[in-house]
Amino acid sequence: MRQRLREVVMPMSSELRPRVGCGAFIQRADGHLLLVLRGRAPEQGHWGLPGGKVDWMETVEATVVREVLEETGLQVHPQRVLCVVSHFEPDMDPPQHWVAPVYLASIQGPEHAELCEPEVLLELGWFALDALPTPLTRSAMQAVRHVQAERAATRE
Repeated sequence: MRQRLREVVMPMSSELRPRVGCGAFIQRADGHLLLVLRGRAPEQGHWGLPGGKVDWMETVEATVVREVLEETGLQVHPQRVLCVVSHFEPDMDPPQHWVAPVYLASIQGPEHAELCEPEVLLELGWFALDALPTPLTRSAMQAVRHVQAERAATRE
């Protein structure tokens, strides 16, 4: 696979660079997790965390706040990095490579989320961690595993 990527990368090196995105792991007071149903590639039709691409000269924390507000109308505060996801899509044209820190984020204000970008997202919902919809994006799966591992470690 690496050889194939090198063959593609050489003539298109300006397009094929890792991109930076971010995600937000947001839970309501009742513990339910906010997920959005992706309407576009990559991972179209998968449930994932709110988030998106970091803009030029924007901090990742500012991106978390902006993207969550744009997608759901929620005001959040990024508390800490939960995990960092490396995401590879070699079959896309052009191939994509994303690096995405996922932040644990707290809601600032009302917990009412609404679908604000219907051209990008198909649906949103709050789900119990033991009753998540499928399929999940890679970022969502990795973030849920981290939260579950942290909780298990604190119980020991």
